[in-house]
Amino acid sequence: MHLPRLCAGLAAVVALGMLGWHAYRPLPNPPAATQRVTLWTAGATAPAAAPGGVHLALADAVVAPPTAERVPDLAAVRRRFPALTHLTLEGDGLAPADAAAAAGLTVRWQPPPARAPASPHLVALTAPTRLTLGQRFSLQGHVADLPATVATRVTLEGPDGAKATVELRPAPDGTAAFALASATTATATGAFEWTLRMAPEGETVVLGAEVRPPQRPRLLLLAAAPGQEMGRLQRWLAEIGTPFTARTRLSAERDRFTAAGGAPAEFSALDAALLEKFDLVLADEAALRAVGAEERVALTAAITRAGLGLLVHGAPTQDGNRDDLAAWSLRADPRPDDADQARVARLRLSDGTEFPEPVGVLPWEILPAADQLRLARDAQDRTFVAARRHGLGWIARTLVGETWRWPLGGHADLYAAYWSAQLSALARPAAPATGNWQLADDSARFAVGERLTLSWATPPEAPLPEVEVRSAAAAPVRLSLARDPTEPARATAFFWPTHPGWHTVRALGTDATVALYVQDRTALPGLRRQARHDATARLVTAGPNASSEDSATAAFSRRGPPGSAVAWFALFVASAGYLWREQRSEDQTQPKK
Repeated sequence: MHLPRLCAGLAAVVALGMLGWHAYRPLPNPPAATQRVTLWTAGATAPAAAPGGVHLALADAVVAPPTAERVPDLAAVRRRFPALTHLTLEGDGLAPADAAAAAGLTVRWQPPPARAPASPHLVALTAPTRLTLGQRFSLQGHVADLPATVATRVTLEGPDGAKATVELRPAPDGTAAFALASATTATATGAFEWTLRMAPEGETVVLGAEVRPPQRPRLLLLAAAPGQEMGRLQRWLAEIGTPFTARTRLSAERDRFTAAGGAPAEFSALDAALLEKFDLVLADEAALRAVGAEERVALTAAITRAGLGLLVHGAPTQDGNRDDLAAWSLRADPRPDDADQARVARLRLSDGTEFPEPVGVLPWEILPAADQLRLARDAQDRTFVAARRHGLGWIARTLVGETWRWPLGGHADLYAAYWSAQLSALARPAAPATGNWQLADDSARFAVGERLTLSWATPPEAPLPEVEVRSAAAAPVRLSLARDPTEPARATAFFWPTHPGWHTVRALGTDATVALYVQDRTALPGLRRQARHDATARLVTAGPNASSEDSATAAFSRRGPPGSAVAWFALFVASAGYLWREQRSEDQTQPKK
């Protein structure tokens, strides 16, 4: 009879203790009030009555309420209002560089009314900002508002006065795409300007590009078997004077070595000492998978710590996505095309070069990734050559097949342009111990008032230099680099140009410089407006990635003491009631004195 009472007593004490904890425990603070901000951008028009709330304006917004404070970009808005969840945009919207800062926000934007038809103007443009000596200045563009009755010609004039012209054939909607290359190649190094004109009427734009001497990277070629692709590449490298060593597997116990330009004649295994003598390793898939464990460690260290580049050529094997190679090669999946379609694509390289005819590609497509540098793609935006940074070096894959056929078909210039672009983008820089400037997109355009991201690649243990930006129209500007916490081999600085023209970016204490041409804020208005519309429309379509105000409030309303408190109270009542009944029964059974 004592055991049930003991259990009931313990249950009552425990239940009473849990009720006390639920009654006096601190409740979580309610979420901060959701911030709603209206951001005025370029192209905004004054409404009849400005809506209430916080109003801010970007630097290029001509129309804004008098009380709107100017901010450099959306990132500054997010820092000032960390609880911001709702953003209303007035005008043409956010530039592509600002779009990433809108992650997690509920964006409201109504496209401004369509403007009256104007003279022909560009709505898309791809042109290089860097060239190698001997290359042509190649660009592609899309023009809108073309007249149907008058032929429009696009002319590209080089710094030497030579001109190249193409006549546009408008579609029924008044648009036309075009591709154009300069009449002559770049014959000197330095900063030069090309002028693009549309006639008889249309906009004129100046495009700048820095011409640099050709890089002669030292190449190590690894082939699992003799083939025409590697053989033709070796002949071309020897013709242009690029040092290389090629190891071709002839049998399980025999390799053939070919060397040129003073590169090592042969070697027994890949190790740190050997890899220091090369700037880029080009290997087919089978040769890469045949590399031993110790060689793999040496190659990985040379890429991440010393800036060596790796280009994997050919399709992945059946198990090419295994974890042991995930850190080396980009994943690739079969293309979603029909199996009976010809595997060809009209390539567009990262430097702006567009192939006039389709070329053969392997039946794969490189999957998109946020940290990916696309080196060759087609008109459908499918990627066939891409790179990803690993520490100080690049790891890349190319799915372009049988390039050895191009010279035989009379396209030796395309063969040279293709391989030159890959080698210059992936090879180890000349001075990796100090650092070097890098641009993720060689066709990026820069304008006054828009944020310019400067990226500095350097060893993680190397000190970061101060940055100086010089231009003819403004005083020098000093900037500080900040190391990327997720990628210690990369540091960035941000700069907002205030004047158009050439700007020279220099890392003080080093010889590393890069020249950038900055457009006037009034240049290419149609192109910038279209880019803003496209970037903002994607944000509105994608929707927020974080909780909205209503969901946050609802979530808090559900917080507090959980439903188990009711169960503890019921247990306490039952236990206490049982003890009271037992005690009463005992009192009634005892004889009265």
